[in-house]
Amino acid sequence: MIDTIFKILNTLKDGVKLYKDNKKNLFENFLEPAIKDFENVHSNYLSTFKSYIELISNKKIPLNENHPILESIKTDSLFSDDLRDKVYSYYDYSNNDLFTTFNRSILKYFDYSSSAPKFNSSLDYKKEMRKNAVRRVFYIGMIDILSDNNIRHKRKKAIEQAKNIINNLQENHRKVLDNYNSLKNELLN
Repeated sequence: MIDTIFKILNTLKDGVKLYKDNKKNLFENFLEPAIKDFENVHSNYLSTFKSYIELISNKKIPLNENHPILESIKTDSLFSDDLRDKVYSYYDYSNNDLFTTFNRSILKYFDYSSSAPKFNSSLDYKKEMRKNAVRRVFYIGMIDILSDNNIRHKRKKAIEQAKNIINNLQENHRKVLDNYNSLKNELLN
């Protein structure tokens, strides 16, 4: 009888250890790489939007439909697509309920359609929204600003649009980090 109780206790102890090991593995093999790749995307957005503001601020370049900002946005989008793909691959990988809030916060970071400004452009930006909504919204907004001859303060309006997008990214970034820290705590404690 006592042997049976010890076997049950050992089995429970082994089960708890296995449970903790599985949670630690989820942290090391999923959550940690996911947040690292997410941070790479966020850093890329911050650095490219900083360069956009610098480009827009250059008064030697006229603000019209031929402004190099449009090509710069396209190029940056093209050369950073792999960064966003990595983050999306983690979302596809995890269907674990434990990760739902974390995954949703990352999707909200990328889905800029709900907070996108309204544009004059005939392009249907909501239909086009996918993983790079941030740059698409900015690109379409820049087309509207650059092509409108009635906007008196184009440069100011364009910089304001870029800063608004950065503020939105920073706010959503904080939410992702909050969810990451909660999940990390749940997995490691």
